[in-house]
Amino acid sequence: MEFEKKYLNVVSYITIALTLAGFQVFILKNFYPETLDISQIQGSEYNPMNMDWFFDYQTFFFFLNIPISAFIAKISFFRQKKFNYVEHLVIMAYVVGQFTITSTLLIILSSALGLNFYLIGNLLNILLIIYTTITYKKLFAINMKETMIGTLLFFLILTITFIAGSVLWAFYLYQSGAFENLN
Repeated sequence: MEFEKKYLNVVSYITIALTLAGFQVFILKNFYPETLDISQIQGSEYNPMNMDWFFDYQTFFFFLNIPISAFIAKISFFRQKKFNYVEHLVIMAYVVGQFTITSTLLIILSSALGLNFYLIGNLLNILLIIYTTITYKKLFAINMKETMIGTLLFFLILTITFIAGSVLWAFYLYQSGAFENLN
């Protein structure tokens, strides 16, 4: 008797992940707002408006993360020709979806215990890196050396992309006059 593996399609999986992420934001903002205190990381006085913009655009950042990560992964593992860019999109969608589902549950639990959202989120990002690395290692069936080279290359490209994006954002803010309003 042969068993057929059943998978939830990627759109349904992402929809579940986004729904849970929205539920997480609702729970944190309404029941555990003290866990959103960013001053533990920033060192400044807590102002809940500091990060409200992020929660308002959470879905946008979620979807932006997938094609950027897939593109960087495609470049980072350039020696591996097994998957094209669209397949990398699907891989990253599942990885980000799985991470979102898992981290949502862990963040709600940790918030109920009084732990800071941002500190837990940063710890969970380390797990995302490990999970993504293991996923690509298994998908490409490569050794640890090739996996680490690809992962380090991923971080290098991601860092360059982040710096370039930050410079472009700062330039936009400068051109729009947003810096003139700072006192």
